[in-house]
Amino acid sequence: MEQLHAHEVLHMMKGNSYSELSLKKAISEKFGEDQRFYTCSAENMDIDELIDFLKMRSEERRVGKECRSR
Repeated sequence: MEQLHAHEVLHMMKGNSYSELSLKKAISEKFGEDQRFYTCSAENMDIDELIDFLKMRSEERRVGKECRSR
């Protein structure tokens, strides 16, 4: 199976609000439970790994903004 770029999930999320559980369900329904994802810095991620990756990146951006605003 060909991996999809994580941007596909980010596009799906745009304008929507998800809990972690509802995001996992939405990804599974749209792309399939066995779909794998990649980014510039990671590859072959399953849905859980992708969600963890996105959460980590979100935290990094939030902390970066806080540091710049000081």
